[in-house]
Amino acid sequence: MDSSTGRFDGAYGYSDQPKMLSLTGGMQSRFTGVDLDERDEKDQVTGHFTLSFFHPRPDWESQENYQKENKDTCSFLTGSWRSSSGSKPLKVLLQEVGNTVPENDREREINEDTAYKLRKAMLDNDRSAFASLLQYPFHSESDRQKISIWKSPEDVIKNYDRIVLFSYKQIRASVPHALQTSEAGSQFMNRSIYLARGKVTRICAEACPAIP
Repeated sequence: MDSSTGRFDGAYGYSDQPKMLSLTGGMQSRFTGVDLDERDEKDQVTGHFTLSFFHPRPDWESQENYQKENKDTCSFLTGSWRSSSGSKPLKVLLQEVGNTVPENDREREINEDTAYKLRKAMLDNDRSAFASLLQYPFHSESDRQKISIWKSPEDVIKNYDRIVLFSYKQIRASVPHALQTSEAGSQFMNRSIYLARGKVTRICAEACPAIP
């Protein structure tokens, strides 16, 4: 948000599409939410978001606890998305989960491109494409926390089933956009995959342990 103009700029993407869509818009009257236009790479408006600063109470949460715990509604945006063709609107619920640092944007973009290709390779069971995205020597960790080191794409292709231990459902649900990124690289699939400079450096059956 540009505080001097009230203008919003952003972007979002779909898990099965490599490109991002840009978002532009402004604050609603009385600062109750935001209205955003979605644009494609040709700068054509393809959709519209109408969102309010509001966190609806989950079914499992009591009214008393909800009122006590959810005072910071600016961390939530609730509303709808409608395509430019006027199709039936879709419900939207967004929650803030972290902040990005502009200095890491280039690293994040490179790693997100790799994460998208990696996700596609795993969904297609394309072992050659998968192996081409790794940094060698490559480290993997099994569900029993056994660490293996692979020195070549040929080793990875041959031992693919020992390295990729995620279910199809887990891979399908992964989001290769807006990856948490630092100077050391990016995290993908709930810290099960680490990337740096456009290459995958580690894969773990569960969240990888922190590197000292």
